[in-house]
Order: sequence, then C-alpha cells, then structure tokens
Amino acid sequence: MQQPIKELAAEIRNGRVIAFLGAGSALACESSQGGGASGQDLARDIIKHLGEDPANFAGGLMEVSEFLEASSPSHRRALDDFVYRRLKDLRPTIGHLCCHYFLGER
Repeated sequence: MQQPIKELAAEIRNGRVIAFLGAGSALACESSQGGGASGQDLARDIIKHLGEDPANFAGGLMEVSEFLEASSPSHRRALDDFVYRRLKDLRPTIGHLCCHYFLGER
C-alpha cells in the first residue's frame, strides 16, 4: 500500500494529478470562531449573515449562495469573502497534516 501512496504523491508534486477535497474534509477542523462547516452549515450561516431566519429558507448551499450573490452589489466577491472569513482560521486536522507530510510539504 505504501508504494501507491508514494507514486500518487510524486504525481501530485510533478503537477500531473490534482487532489480535490470536498467540504467534509474541513468538518473536524477547529478555530477560535468554532469548527468546520458542512454545506448545510455554510448555507445556514449565509442566511443568518443576510439577516434572515434559516427556518424560513428551504434552499441548499447552491441556492443560498446564488441569493447572496444576487443581493450584494459586489456579487461573487461577497460570496468569496463570506466563505473566506468563515473558514480562514480553521486549524488543520491530523489527516491534513499527514497529507502534507506524504506530499513532502513539511
């Protein structure tokens, strides 16, 4: 099992493979502001940010994100800024640190 991991890490380092992580990869992260967030958590936080009650909004993250973009003069920038502020202080989990270690990014 170790050889395929080393080969994959080499492919990533050489720019031939891109690793995509889903929102779930940050769920266990923590910060002074709280913890990581699922898509549902982000949707709820965006609705609150807009001054609305999440109980009155049935949309998922895509719909809520589109609503934030449409309701703000800065459109997409407003969404990017919100997500950045919400997640920027998250500390990596041991799993994230292991990925950096295996990829040689110590």
